Amino acid sequence: MAAMIPRTRGKVCTHKQCFDLLDDYILSVIFEMVRDSTDRLSVRLVCKRFLTVQASFRNKMQVLRTHILPTALERYTELKHLDLSLCLQVHNKDLSVVGSFSGPRLQSLNLSCVSGFNEQGLMHVATQCTSLKSLDLSNGLLLEDEVLYAVALMTNLEHLKLANCRTITDSGLIEVAKGCPKLRLLNLKSCMRVGDASAMAIAENCKLVEDLDLSYTEVTGIGVSRVALLKNLKHLTVVGCYSLDNNNRSWVGQSGGPLSGWSRSVGGSLNLRSLEVIKLDECTIVGNELAFIGESFLAKTLKELSLSKCIGVNDEAVYGVLKGCARLERLDLTCCHFITDRTMCFIANFCRQLRSLKMESCGLVTEQGISLIGQRLFLLEELNLTDCEVNDQCLEKLANCTALKVLKLAYCTDITDVGLQHIGLTCRDLREIDLYRSSDLGDASIEALANGCPNLSVINMSYCSRMTDDSLISISKLHELTTLEMRSLMKVTCDGLKVLASGCRKLEKLDMKRCLAVMDWGIKALAKNCLNLNHICLSYCWMISDEGLEAVAASKNMQNMSLLHLDEVTIRGLEEAVLSCENLQKVKISAHLREKFSEQTIVTLVERGCRIKWLEKPTLDHLLMYPSV
Repeated sequence: MAAMIPRTRGKVCTHKQCFDLLDDYILSVIFEMVRDSTDRLSVRLVCKRFLTVQASFRNKMQVLRTHILPTALERYTELKHLDLSLCLQVHNKDLSVVGSFSGPRLQSLNLSCVSGFNEQGLMHVATQCTSLKSLDLSNGLLLEDEVLYAVALMTNLEHLKLANCRTITDSGLIEVAKGCPKLRLLNLKSCMRVGDASAMAIAENCKLVEDLDLSYTEVTGIGVSRVALLKNLKHLTVVGCYSLDNNNRSWVGQSGGPLSGWSRSVGGSLNLRSLEVIKLDECTIVGNELAFIGESFLAKTLKELSLSKCIGVNDEAVYGVLKGCARLERLDLTCCHFITDRTMCFIANFCRQLRSLKMESCGLVTEQGISLIGQRLFLLEELNLTDCEVNDQCLEKLANCTALKVLKLAYCTDITDVGLQHIGLTCRDLREIDLYRSSDLGDASIEALANGCPNLSVINMSYCSRMTDDSLISISKLHELTTLEMRSLMKVTCDGLKVLASGCRKLEKLDMKRCLAVMDWGIKALAKNCLNLNHICLSYCWMISDEGLEAVAASKNMQNMSLLHLDEVTIRGLEEAVLSCENLQKVKISAHLREKFSEQTIVTLVERGCRIKWLEKPTLDHLLMYPSV
């Protein structure tokens, strides 16, 4: 905070002289620019005025415990966006509180992955929060159609996410379509009991829809052809719609292949001139079926295309798609095993605006093809080359992509420290790096990345067995790091872990499975310094005892723990640890301990909403004997 106080003629101005010149609104704008949660907390603690200003202008809040809702909603009078997705359970009475205190000012509500409420709770929200525009009910595995009848009363709703709500049916969605005509985004991914009736109701009633996800539903070509009439549609996702493939022939005369009917319905619809995203993951492509995209008006507007895991995609198919798509920004060719360097030439020549390219497991693409990326695609921000034929020469060329933020090089066994040093020298804006099982990499790679890429927040270096404490010491310079995966690093000790903990205080997720040299005092250093830690994997860390587990379990934010085969931890220590984590959402425990756990402990965890996974996993001795497992 000292840096915020200006100096005049060598003297520090007092708080009163400085900040009384600014009105509350200007202060609130300044506070909004403080991104880090810890820093925002520090600002609130400076004085009562700062606390009052933040309370008066704060419009977003994420809650861990529902019992604070009455106090919090009464304090934050301008709150418009409420996220309850981290709560273990949300009951009807909690939603009643939300409706009573927030009323018409609430604009978005996130209830994803939450249980404990039903249609009565949402009815409180529907009747009192009349300005609600966004609702997320994703992963509501127990939600029935009755809940959707309450949603249908939210007439101003624009964004609705129902992904993985597997028990809802066409009956409920038809009511939603009739009651929510202002919908612009609708996500029905994995709503497996939803079919053409819902698609037709959406097409008839929700004319403003721009983003529609029908993945893994029972929608067929009939439903897609009706949706294709929506004039404002920009994003269309039909991943895994197996009924679409099977039923094409029943409504489109003679079809040349599994996608031909769908191609005609979309390509022939003159209303889809605003379509920007098409996702056809896991479909079967026959011949040159996709050429209609590159030859039609779709090529002029298309910004994202996903052919991930599509069967039959080859160089000719890619050429037919890309030849007219000059505005394409995102392309996913994951597991398109038959594409070669010719495809890379097409991408380099036709897609100069590309910002994201995913081509995991494209094994026929050689060094020459990958090098074209670094020679032509200078705007690239995300690149996934997992399990591709990448070597140091490729990385030297890729270093020209200085805008890279995400780089995935998992299973690239031919890259060495020399190649990563090229990346570290030029890609200063890199935020995420995946080096999983790239086994020839050592400490020099991590040192180069830590020195050259100060904004790194996600690192995966699991199974890079040459890495030692020196890598953790280098990583400790990365103060923005939130996620670190370091499985099976046998040479890492508590010395490195202590330095890491002191430097990476924003760390939230840590996976140190099979780090066999880590002991209790290293875990204590983590618990002391990394107060945001909410996800930890300690499985097979056989030297950790009750004392170390107790320290990490004391974290108030802990939500996810993996505790398999901790040989030095007692049953009592394990029970006390999981019970002390009041916000624990998921825990993995060895199946052979199930009969030793007290029923009271299990009942308590389940009542809190915690999912216990009792897993049958091989012992440490077995893993050491067969390290590839």
